[in-house]
Amino acid sequence: MEAVKVLVWNVEKFTEAKFQAKVIITGNWSKKRLRLPIDELLAYMEMVFTGNGNASHTPEVIAILEALAPDNQDLGELLDRNSGGARGLVAMLNYIKQWTNNNNWRLVPPLKCNTQKPANTPWAQSEVVGVFYDTSRVTFNGPNAWINNQSQQPGAGAAAQYDAGVNSIWNDAAITNSTTLAGQVRFYETNGNEILFPNDQNRRPFLVDFTEQYGNNRKIRMAFMHTSPGFHLGGTRSMGKIAELTPTGGTDPTISIAAGDFNVNDYHTNSANKAYRPLSNRRFRKMLKKNEDYSTHYYRKRDAKPDTWDTYQQHMLIDNFLVWHRTKTAANQATYEKASVDAALGFPNPYVSTMNIPIANYPNYTNPVEAFRWWENFWHIRKASDHTPIFLDIQ
Repeated sequence: MEAVKVLVWNVEKFTEAKFQAKVIITGNWSKKRLRLPIDELLAYMEMVFTGNGNASHTPEVIAILEALAPDNQDLGELLDRNSGGARGLVAMLNYIKQWTNNNNWRLVPPLKCNTQKPANTPWAQSEVVGVFYDTSRVTFNGPNAWINNQSQQPGAGAAAQYDAGVNSIWNDAAITNSTTLAGQVRFYETNGNEILFPNDQNRRPFLVDFTEQYGNNRKIRMAFMHTSPGFHLGGTRSMGKIAELTPTGGTDPTISIAAGDFNVNDYHTNSANKAYRPLSNRRFRKMLKKNEDYSTHYYRKRDAKPDTWDTYQQHMLIDNFLVWHRTKTAANQATYEKASVDAALGFPNPYVSTMNIPIANYPNYTNPVEAFRWWENFWHIRKASDHTPIFLDIQ
């Protein structure tokens, strides 16, 4: 059976600068500035977003976490089109179209996931989630509508296209396709109290709905989350309070997915169990496991070594998918393909390494650690992000 394929990636401090040549200051007085070409980094991203050229592993929905937003924008506002995060998402969309040879890709209008950040405060970094989707494979269904310049439940007023002045950059890039729908960033308990993650200044999830355009036309609900470090336990537990993830009655959604960078390390068993318990109590099943998928986080370049996965990956499994099926059957409990996409070792399949030198060959070098850290090898992977992408194929 055809299945929706989802890729989630925390691309560290994502803005348009991610696609620009890197210039660094070196300790070499004869060459103080080193210009690093962008080609290797783009090749790495292309491999990730195309399933290494394998159509059966090319995602249909891609979520980019840690896309930066202006501090002075408020919760739920449409991302400022002039911001570095907005320009980066437009660039990413165009690259995805190019890499997949598919002009059907669009971007869900990105909404600010946290409140305004006052100057000189230690509040959480201001972010949006960039959600790209292939319109030839899935249809974006909200769940909300764009009403009075904000995301509201359908029926709360007349839905309208996004303001032309703000939205022109999206339309110019053929992103929203004049949609009047919106994702959701505010959630409420049955008593009307707003759910916090766990405090007002911390980031909220970005919830979106899609319908498959094949098979049984299943409706898939996805909530993408980047919890605030230091508040990750409470933020993850609050995900379990979102009634929209497992609505009672009716037949939709068929599947719900809670995914992202939860900052909860599965190697710390007690705290991980506590963090995920509200979701697991609602029949959400964790997809990535420490005894199978190892890690989702890289060491810094200066600490990485080319011996085994755990000499360049930290002992941290903090990104994950948690999946809920409306109907629990033996089949839908077993039919998943998932991966933490490690492009250094090139394992697990279907992904391969984008490094110039395979890991097995480093002992042949006079200084194997230095060779491993070259830009053509581990450095360009780590420069893209400190996280591995994570991939899920739901049968």
